[in-house]
Amino acid sequence: MSLRQKLLELREDKKMLTVIFGAFIGLSIIMYGVFMKFTDPDMGSESFASIIIVGVISMGGPYAFVQYQEFSRIQKMEEALPNFLRYIAEARRSGMTIPHGLSNAAKTDYGPLSPEIRMMASQLSWGIPFPHVIEMFIDRNDKSSFIQQSMGIIIEAYRSGGDVAETMESVAQDARLVKDLEAEQKAKMSAQVMIMYVIHIIFLVIIYALTTILKPLLVMQKSSGLSSMFGSSGGKSLTTGSYRTLFMNMCYIEGIYNGLIAGEIGDGSVIAGFKHSMIMLTMSILMFAVVIKPQPMSMTPLVVSSYFYPDEPIVMEGSVSKPDGSPVKHASVGAVLLCITSEMGESGCRKGDIVCEVDSRCGMCKCVRTDNWGVYKLSLKSPVEAGDYQIKVVVVDDKVTKTRITESSDFTVG
Repeated sequence: MSLRQKLLELREDKKMLTVIFGAFIGLSIIMYGVFMKFTDPDMGSESFASIIIVGVISMGGPYAFVQYQEFSRIQKMEEALPNFLRYIAEARRSGMTIPHGLSNAAKTDYGPLSPEIRMMASQLSWGIPFPHVIEMFIDRNDKSSFIQQSMGIIIEAYRSGGDVAETMESVAQDARLVKDLEAEQKAKMSAQVMIMYVIHIIFLVIIYALTTILKPLLVMQKSSGLSSMFGSSGGKSLTTGSYRTLFMNMCYIEGIYNGLIAGEIGDGSVIAGFKHSMIMLTMSILMFAVVIKPQPMSMTPLVVSSYFYPDEPIVMEGSVSKPDGSPVKHASVGAVLLCITSEMGESGCRKGDIVCEVDSRCGMCKCVRTDNWGVYKLSLKSPVEAGDYQIKVVVVDDKVTKTRITESSDFTVG
């Protein structure tokens, strides 16, 4: 076995190792996600779905990348083949032998075709018959019907005793014509490829609009209990996190398959769509990472009466949850009363003044923590002065989500 053949086999082995390594990494990520889902009950569905998606991409990505590299290599070889054949034909007409012509051609850069040319020149110098050399070249590139057909004509002309130089020139002209037609068709189909990108962008915009519309409706669902309005999952009302996970998966899947279709339209090969899939998938990931950011936690709207008598108890009840609906346990919840306007004029409170006794432990008027179900209950007394006021509830979770959210409501004391 020659050194060149060993190198070719090593290249194929590297490709196989890349695919196997990617499959191993992807399977490991999926198994990790499944393990974490069973061992951590508080793991959100979005986190689990993201791990599974990363695992699947890690499994299929290397294989698609290797196939795309091979497709790109063959495309470049086919582009360089007409120039190579024309050079050999001119060298043959000038009196050079085919081995000599191949040796000179090996010094010219034909891209991915250059290693094949050097190998053919070496094989001819070793005394291997010309038809056998061309057949081995065809076998090494059996994925290209263009190379098989072009070189097959040259072999038949050589065996039948025809003018090889003339045949090479004719094949080179026909091959160049075919490639020019393919390039023209590709240019015409580029508009269709752009339409696929526009479709993906429109899909992302629709998903963004749906997310924006559903968010306040789902908040209203939480406060009013109208779960049947939006559907339920296992007796549990769906949350913003549930819809975000659903939409995220939809965008990822749509981006991957839309890109593969774009490759089939533009280049006539699904494998060629790998680059389009990666671009669309990146667009989807950026949208959910930058535009539709996940909310670490949310709280039910603060609902209190719009009118209270002086010194009347104000009871506030609610819950704090993660995007997937699971409760935020032991989060700090505080409430404060702020003055807006006072009917006592200058002797009364001014806008922004705190009109309740502040607890030094938390800097709020009243502080509690959510229970194991994420529920809290606060009680304050309304101000004794008549006027307009605002009650503000602040939730701080410094253990899990490390975020701070606020809800407020205005009321009148009279």
